Amino acid sequence: MFLSDDLQQLIQTFCKLPGIGPRSARRVVLHLLKNKHSIVTQLKETLEKVANHHRECTICGYIDSRNPCFFCTSPHRDPSVLCIVADTGDVWAFEKACFFKGQYHVLGGMISAFHGKRPEDLNLASLKNRLSNVVKEVILAMDGTLEGQTTLHYITSSIHQWAPHIRISGLAKGMPVGGEFDYMDQGTLISAFTGRQNVPHLADSIQQWR
Repeated sequence: MFLSDDLQQLIQTFCKLPGIGPRSARRVVLHLLKNKHSIVTQLKETLEKVANHHRECTICGYIDSRNPCFFCTSPHRDPSVLCIVADTGDVWAFEKACFFKGQYHVLGGMISAFHGKRPEDLNLASLKNRLSNVVKEVILAMDGTLEGQTTLHYITSSIHQWAPHIRISGLAKGMPVGGEFDYMDQGTLISAFTGRQNVPHLADSIQQWR
């Protein structure tokens, strides 16, 4: 084999990252080899620093260098509005658009039979504890995928049982079917948020489908 075992292993490791195929992984590895003195050392130090100092917030699940995280401790965030998202990357997408001023709750994934992700694997126990009288509205900001909509309906049903007084809304216009947040521009995200609508009780939705 013209590639050493170490290089093959490094390429395979990069292939595990989202959005990187074998060809892109080979290009990244080659670039690192050509710039190993200026990039590799800095990359190694940064990765070790991030891995050692960043953890999931015990309140909301957001990955941050502090615990509780920035959003849970900031006096400038509105605690009465809680936006539920699947991953920390979704929070980054919304914050980049600079329009949401409430707090977040990160589930750590979505319900998916294909990936073996069950409701008990999500960050739901701490969510239930957060639904106090302070929270007036919960925004379910799920992807427009099958997994996202499955997760949305499950959480809607759960919140109706835990805290029936809370208004539940979901993203409306601006979210195409099958769309994912990472590929949307800021205008689309703002439109989806400002046009959010109440999410009906799951039983009512099932009755309408019949």
